[in-house]
Parts: sequence; structure tokens; C-alpha cells
Amino acid sequence: MKGADDPTVAPRDQGGDEAATAVLQLLRWHVRRHVPIMAHTLHENGLSLPQMATLHHLHATGPAPVSDLSRHLNLSLTATSHLVQRLVSKGLVTRSEDPRDRRRKRIALDEAGRALVALSHARAAAALEEMLAGVRPARREALERAVSDVLADLDAGDVPA
Repeated sequence: MKGADDPTVAPRDQGGDEAATAVLQLLRWHVRRHVPIMAHTLHENGLSLPQMATLHHLHATGPAPVSDLSRHLNLSLTATSHLVQRLVSKGLVTRSEDPRDRRRKRIALDEAGRALVALSHARAAAALEEMLAGVRPARREALERAVSDVLADLDAGDVPA
């Protein structure tokens, strides 16, 4: 019997929140369409998923020390340093001294890294647009309003942790 700690059980099956269940189902639809696209992007650029996650993290947060990337990726400092070196070798990120602490290195997206993240975002958006193409315009507008409102609450910190 599937229990509460089984990741294949939807929250509704566990008595969960209806909104969370609906969002999870929408995300599952998107993931089924987007995973093959992301796999293609990774393959054509010779990247691993942690390398792409690093690029996306740097895009979202800006330059970061290797220790921050290590925590974000849940990798050792050694593994993260090797990952970063491979991204430097590919010309996707730069490594420079931290102006506040010269012993630390700051990792930042290079122009090619920014372009690759932009391509990844564009492909994800296209997959979403294709997924939503059959949805009636009024429902799409309602979805846009609802998502915008929820994001505004999240950005404002109005949602309890």
C-alpha cells in the first residue's frame, strides 16, 4: 500500500491541499513535455544536469562563491570545484577573486552561459505555450491572473514559511 512518504502519491490521495494538487498536476504535464527538451539541450552542449543547474542558479542569484554553489547543488566542495572548472573550460562561466576576500573565488555567468540559460528558458516557455495551446483563452487568462497573484504574494513574503 502506498503511504504518505511515497513520492508517487499525489497530495490529494493523501488528503492534501487542492491547490497544491492542481499545481503539481500542471507541473507534471509540463515536466513530461520539457524533460526531453532539456535532455536535448544538455546533450547538444555536453553538459550534465548539475552543470545546467549551476548556470540557472548563477542566472537567478548573480555571481557566487564555490561554497554557495556547493550548498545549492548538495555537492562536496571538491566536486563543485571540478564542475565549475569544466564550465570555465567551456567558456560558460568566469572565475575571479572576491573583492571582499581575495582568498575566495566568485563564479559568474559568461556571455555564452547567459545565452545558454536564455535558450533553456525560451525552450521551456515554448513547451508551456504548446501545452497550453488547447486551453480556452478565458481559462488561460484566469491562469495568468492566478499565477501572477500567487507570485506576487510569494515575492512579497505574504505566504507563511
